[in-house]
Amino acid sequence: MNPEETLVSRGKETGQALVMTAMGLTLFILAAGLAIDMGFLRYQKRLQQSAADSAAIAGAAEYGYNGSLGSCVGAAAAAKTDSASNGFTDGDDQVTVTPSCPPTDGPHAGAAGYVEVLVTKIQPTFFVKIAGVNSATVTARAVAFLGNGPACVYTLDPNIGDAFVSTGTVTLGCGVIDDSNSGHAWHATGNFAAPFLGVVGGPTDAALHVQRGIVAAADPLANVQPPSEGACTPTNTGVNFTGKPVVTLSSGTYCGGLTISGNTSVTFASGTYVILGGGLSITGNNNVNASNVTFYITYDGSHPYGPVNLSGNINANFSAPTSGSLDGMLFFQDRTVPRSTSAGEASNVSFGSNAFNGAIYFPTTALSFSNNGSGTGPTVVVGDTVTIGAGTSIDGNVPPGQSQIRAAVLVE
Repeated sequence: MNPEETLVSRGKETGQALVMTAMGLTLFILAAGLAIDMGFLRYQKRLQQSAADSAAIAGAAEYGYNGSLGSCVGAAAAAKTDSASNGFTDGDDQVTVTPSCPPTDGPHAGAAGYVEVLVTKIQPTFFVKIAGVNSATVTARAVAFLGNGPACVYTLDPNIGDAFVSTGTVTLGCGVIDDSNSGHAWHATGNFAAPFLGVVGGPTDAALHVQRGIVAAADPLANVQPPSEGACTPTNTGVNFTGKPVVTLSSGTYCGGLTISGNTSVTFASGTYVILGGGLSITGNNNVNASNVTFYITYDGSHPYGPVNLSGNINANFSAPTSGSLDGMLFFQDRTVPRSTSAGEASNVSFGSNAFNGAIYFPTTALSFSNNGSGTGPTVVVGDTVTIGAGTSIDGNVPPGQSQIRAAVLVE
């Protein structure tokens, strides 16, 4: 090969090398650009997912607070407001927030009580614009459900000592929240067992899973609206059925209290029983059947407040309504009753053998509770102070969403 041919050959090789190098650099830049763009999109997806998760929880919480699963308006508004607080406002900067209740997709599609939120945004690209891709649509999805709250016993008094007391053998399948900031906010004697005891104040006890220094919980049933009071009737004024062998009662307004004692078989027909002053007292050797009922304990200027006293060797079956505005409310003390630690205004719900299914709710007065029996069904106990008596067992294995105290839970 002559020198000229050699030079031409080397020139071709050099040119090919330059072309290959240029192509390699181009591919490297495109790959690096793609990696940077994908990293950016993944980062934005995480931000959108956090917003979607939070929005779904907010929507589910509002869904439950409204007390109606027939309307999604409040839940959708809550979801969009929450998403906006996390930087993704529906209709702004190419963002779309789409709440649905029930969900339209996934394993919970069409299920009441579930809220689905899609947070979609058209995100810009940078380096891959070279390839003609100017933007990418990123969507994050989340579904939340109004499930059971973590606790079934709440004390609401912020200051008093021994706001929560357990005596004897007490077994709770759910937690306890004690709002008292006292250094002696709780006291337990005997064998007390619960998944946790959360206390604003003290003392601590590792063996009992006490979590000290929690943030005080709000009234978990504050959203439940009280029933309306009917007119007093002569037959429902200061009623006393002492000594009668069989008593059948109808719902209505009982003014001046309701008293049943002795050896009596008592049946409460389903409905709402407004006890206007005087309180409710059932004592003695009684059999009581009260299914699908709510007892609302209230007062007025002519009828002073009276507590509930259910005690004695009583076989009883109490269950709250399972639908309507008083869903799950068994005993409901009027919230306007002034906060009191007086023994005369303390309620006692304690039977020899019984079953309770529903909320036992005395938000401003002291409550003593013991079931001494099977204690079936979803039962929650809320009082200004709460004393749980020996032999009490509250089952924490409540089907999802069937507790009266609920909390929004992320499920997808």
